Amino acid sequence: MLNRLSVNILLKSVIATLAGAVVVMLSLGAWQSWNRLATLSRIGSVAEASAHLFTSLHNLRVDRSTTFRTLSGDEQFSAAPPQLKEVRDAEMPALKAGLESLAAADFPGRPEAIAGLSQSLTRLVALHQETLAAFRQPKAARRQGLTQDFNNDTNVLMTLLDKTSSQMTRSVKLEDSYIDQLMEIKQLAWVARNAAGDASVMISNGLSGQPMAPDALVKYYVHMAKLETAWAALEDIASGLTLPAALTAAIGNGNKEFLGGEYSALRLKTLKSVIAGEKLDINAVDWSRMSVAKLSSLLQVAEAALDAAKNYAATERSSALTKLSIQLGLLALAIGLALSIMLIVSRRVIMPLRTIQEVMLKVATGDFGVAMPNLDGKDEVGQIAGAVRSMIVRIRETISEIKASASEVTNASSEISSSTTDLSQRTEEQAASLEETTASMEVI
Repeated sequence: MLNRLSVNILLKSVIATLAGAVVVMLSLGAWQSWNRLATLSRIGSVAEASAHLFTSLHNLRVDRSTTFRTLSGDEQFSAAPPQLKEVRDAEMPALKAGLESLAAADFPGRPEAIAGLSQSLTRLVALHQETLAAFRQPKAARRQGLTQDFNNDTNVLMTLLDKTSSQMTRSVKLEDSYIDQLMEIKQLAWVARNAAGDASVMISNGLSGQPMAPDALVKYYVHMAKLETAWAALEDIASGLTLPAALTAAIGNGNKEFLGGEYSALRLKTLKSVIAGEKLDINAVDWSRMSVAKLSSLLQVAEAALDAAKNYAATERSSALTKLSIQLGLLALAIGLALSIMLIVSRRVIMPLRTIQEVMLKVATGDFGVAMPNLDGKDEVGQIAGAVRSMIVRIRETISEIKASASEVTNASSEISSSTTDLSQRTEEQAASLEETTASMEVI
């Protein structure tokens, strides 16, 4: 079957096959890089949005507990207490930035999450204004149920934030193992911070005069067990990873500041004193401020993990973009090179061979006057063309020699014929003369 194919088809088929294989491999590589780039972009947007939501969650918890104690107390304030103002000043920008960043994040249920968070945020703004007005009033003049409404609404918002964060995390799960482990560290740090926060709130509420539950100490130990379990899992994951220096330092600082023996002993001692009704040298506001500062050491671990995820995604995205650019460049080069090779083969091989074929066919029909185009190539095709040209020239010379020889033979034949005619005439004349001589002799 291959014998029936022309050289043109064979050569171009081989070139097209090889070029196609290279193009397919480069295309697959470019497609993989494109998918990797899209994945890293999605991871980056999820990490960015998660960081804002995480900051909101932390400040909302502090806002909820501080507002609860302030509304439950008898003291009036002309403005929000300093700690509450500080928390709300950090909370609201983070919530707004989180909503904006959600628009760029791609995950299932995004429209519903944005709608729910927007509605809760509007409600929170209204409650902030109402609680600020209530702080200026005596406790008896404050709206009944305001404290409970604030707790309920902030709980709803925190639930939405936590749910949305979990949805985003699940949407990029298994896309990159390193990111998965960083997000797990973040989640475990958040679990530890929540458990520690719940334990600290128990002490703050007790110091502010709130009645303590009979099983308060048991609940405290439950919170601490949850914290220690989450922290142990966090450290186990961290031990198997190459972490950025900031995250490693944050984990070490959390161990020192919050889980260290000195503060742990102080927490337990203070709680037991509150349960026993003993008078302490610290009030609820001071304890809350100190505990929030200590809790920030756990919070910083989660924030450092999110920062590490964002930086890793940005670095990998840049690398994937560079790789994609190189692959697309190589793909374009491969296509251009294949087309160039086909053009060169067509001009340097196929077209000259067709020209030689046409000349040889004319020579085969007896047209020895055909002109051989000038093919000056130094390659095999050029050599074949030169050989054909020499052959045609030699045939022409041979034909000329044959014609010259034939002309000479014709001339010689003409001369021989003329000589024969002259000889015949002379013979006839001699015979006539002889006859006359014979006749004369007879008369004598």
